[in-house]
Amino acid sequence: METTDIARRLGEVKSSLPQGVRLVAVSKFHPSECIKAAYDAGQRLFGESREQELARKVGELPNDIEWHFIGHLQTNKVKYIAPYISMIDAVDSLKLLREIISTINTIAIAMIAWNKSEYLFKKSILR
Repeated sequence: METTDIARRLGEVKSSLPQGVRLVAVSKFHPSECIKAAYDAGQRLFGESREQELARKVGELPNDIEWHFIGHLQTNKVKYIAPYISMIDAVDSLKLLREIISTINTIAIAMIAWNKSEYLFKKSILR
């Protein structure tokens, strides 16, 4: 995708959001050049779902980007993402929550995944 397309599409999406809503731009699987184009267009909040990709992008991109970890997170990966993230967007087990609290050693900012449906394939803190 051309960088001008990224800026245009980002502007369209942001203009449709209600006042006070922040957009988490999902940057997983996108190269740093595309993320930089969104950054240059004013986006500062990005979501990654792979620890190694997050670490690489943090090193390549401006340091005022706010990173969220999105999707399933393995307990053994918490220590690797802790230095980079401001939020974990899906905590799906008590074991993971305990690891986040002990690794970060502060109040964990996280969103709890709670599966209220009957679908057993969905990960949830209650399963």
